[in-house]
Amino acid sequence: MAGGSASLACRAAPDDSSSAASISAGEPLAVLPAPPAAAAAAAVGPAWQPQDILKATTADGTTLFMEVISTPAASGTQANSDQQQQQQPIVAHQGVLYAVQQTQQHLLLLPQGWQLQPEQQLVKALPGWPAALQQLQAKQRLPQQPLQLQSAAVVSSAAQLQAAVQRNPALWRDGTGPSDPPLQGLQYQTLAAGEVESLLSRARGLVMVQLVVGWDAGVPQPVYNPLLLHSLGRALRDADVSIFMSKAAGGLGLTAILCAKAEPWRAWGAHLAGFGAQAALVADSAYYKLLIGRMLGYKEGHIHAHIQATSGRLQPTPEVVAAVDKDMAKISRKKPQLPWSASSAAGGSKAGGSKAGGRKQQQPQQQQQQLPRSARKKR
Repeated sequence: MAGGSASLACRAAPDDSSSAASISAGEPLAVLPAPPAAAAAAAVGPAWQPQDILKATTADGTTLFMEVISTPAASGTQANSDQQQQQQPIVAHQGVLYAVQQTQQHLLLLPQGWQLQPEQQLVKALPGWPAALQQLQAKQRLPQQPLQLQSAAVVSSAAQLQAAVQRNPALWRDGTGPSDPPLQGLQYQTLAAGEVESLLSRARGLVMVQLVVGWDAGVPQPVYNPLLLHSLGRALRDADVSIFMSKAAGGLGLTAILCAKAEPWRAWGAHLAGFGAQAALVADSAYYKLLIGRMLGYKEGHIHAHIQATSGRLQPTPEVVAAVDKDMAKISRKKPQLPWSASSAAGGSKAGGSKAGGRKQQQPQQQQQQLPRSARKKR
């Protein structure tokens, strides 16, 4: 796709980008705190809670990360229910819901259906997502066979992730530095959710969430990474967060741009949506890498390192830097200040965005807008 419809992926990808990327034996969970020993060793069911993250091992040794969606205790299911399915925890992996059944030797994951449906409230709240999701699922096939696990243990939770972001949001705010190793395992799986949580904690002003990767229906959809849908729902309920829907050229991708209802982030969010920026695509020009990286709040040195790694340039040219400076000044005269406050929205941009917190939603900006002349020159 053209550079104008791509975003900056400034966080390094893991060596194995599949959902089965694992933490090697003895590797610490780094920023995320280790779970209590009792929780890690707990049997299936009673000790699990919704929004727990499970690290599971399949029969062939593959590592999977899954999110607990519901448990009998949390859903209030009676112990003497006649429906066995209600007695089983429900987990999600790569967009599929599974009921967990414990046998004498293994754990079986029994496919139940898609994690998301076009008619669900979360999906309907974001314009364009129901239709895009329906088109995507028409190209996919639900697994039919049970998935056999050797083990599954709780390794983190939504509460632990939120606490880690509150303590030190750098991992989810600054982008990847030139000496940072690629993220793997639990850190990689929860990166997107942590970025949304850093916005909700006011540690950064703008994040992008890829809702649909329509240009390759066979790849795992990043929106199903553990806890991301949970964090996205929290963002929709935050009255100080605006959401702009960004459609890729040809309708092949859909991204939600979440930003502070304050300047300059609200104006930046509208601008990114105006040219169809996508969270899962890397911009193909130094101009857009620098522009998007700055709007996402990444460190300047990290953005320059990303440009060098992906474009072969030592740094953005002075002409590119000048063009980005000029265009960002036109988009908003406000300077970013963190932690942000919605009170700085006074006199903000005219662009509309989805409003959460039960307020009437404005139609997010989705149409293509005319790019600045300096941007067209540097594409």
